Amino acid sequence: MSGGKTPYKIAGQTDDGEALRQAARINDLEKLKELISKGAEVNSSYIGFTPLRWASLYGHKEAIAVLREHDARDDLFSAGARGDADALEEMLSATGEARGDVLTPNRGDETALMWTAQGGCTEGHLQCIKLLLKAKAQVNAKDQHGFTALMGASQSGHVEIMKILLNARADVNAREHEDGETAITMAMHCAQNEAVKCLIEFGATMPAGHERE
Repeated sequence: MSGGKTPYKIAGQTDDGEALRQAARINDLEKLKELISKGAEVNSSYIGFTPLRWASLYGHKEAIAVLREHDARDDLFSAGARGDADALEEMLSATGEARGDVLTPNRGDETALMWTAQGGCTEGHLQCIKLLLKAKAQVNAKDQHGFTALMGASQSGHVEIMKILLNARADVNAREHEDGETAITMAMHCAQNEAVKCLIEFGATMPAGHERE
């Protein structure tokens, strides 16, 4: 490792690919366009994260537009995160390899439902949640940390999405793996008072060890 340099390159982690993903993540349009004009791979991916997924997750509409103009590959994660119900429905209605699979997680075991629940609470996001559930998305799926879609919606204060998930039998008292946090403790930590009220209405209880929070 002479000079502190990595002696090999991780797949998808080339300099241009990482720079492109970073530009999409922070909505740096000038850098994004510059890299694309120089031939950076618009669909470069590192552990499942593409430039379009990053831009969609953070709601960067300008970056999303630039990437899609240059044929960035869309998927359920990206469409759900940005609340694009039309694109998501088209993918779910497609056949063969073009069809989006709601049961396929990314490498961190996150699902499209989780990304959608945390991405926003617009009418588009609500429709995306309903479409994913109709397509048999697992409402209580957990990522590698035990995080659920309901937890994401709760800590973000997306109450209308929470209600849809809870009415679809989301486990209101599910606990994540590390600290035993639940949707209600996460909502409390993020000062999401309306989310806390909603969870209580659906039977949330304080987990052992968190009663005094």
